[in-house]
Amino acid sequence: MNYWVLLAVLFVLGLMGIAAYYHVLLYRHKKRQAASADEFKKEIEKRRERGVQSIVILSRAVLAEQVSLTEASIRINALSILLMDKALIEELSVFRQLAEATAHIPILEEWKKLPTKDKLAYDREREKIEETFKDFVMVTADRIANQGMLSKTNISEINTEQVDSVVKEFKP
Repeated sequence: MNYWVLLAVLFVLGLMGIAAYYHVLLYRHKKRQAASADEFKKEIEKRRERGVQSIVILSRAVLAEQVSLTEASIRINALSILLMDKALIEELSVFRQLAEATAHIPILEEWKKLPTKDKLAYDREREKIEETFKDFVMVTADRIANQGMLSKTNISEINTEQVDSVVKEFKP
């Protein structure tokens, strides 16, 4: 009978050892995962800050008429996803609207392939569309460049839900 008790105690001790081993593995895994999540958040913050800086620079270029409203709108619209703040993205909607209104106009290689006549026609069309949006774009660009619309105080802190939503949105 003593052998059975001794065998049971050894069996329980073995199970406790296995449980302790898996507990340590789980602890290490969670620690690595937390460190990885922190690194990821820092990388997102860096990219967001660069995106904000780029948007401010583009807004200044718009105000100085160094870049077309369409080009700035396309770029700002693409960068706005980095803000991860729906209210701010909505405030930049004029850029999205202008980008969408001119989306049918060929760019890059497609533009180069166009005959001069077509390029001139598209330029006239683009200028008409830009004229429609100009006042709104200029006001928004001024708010960004000169009034600090995208200042650090207006950008919400990154939280786990925002990071998770970005990760889910861009998963292949």
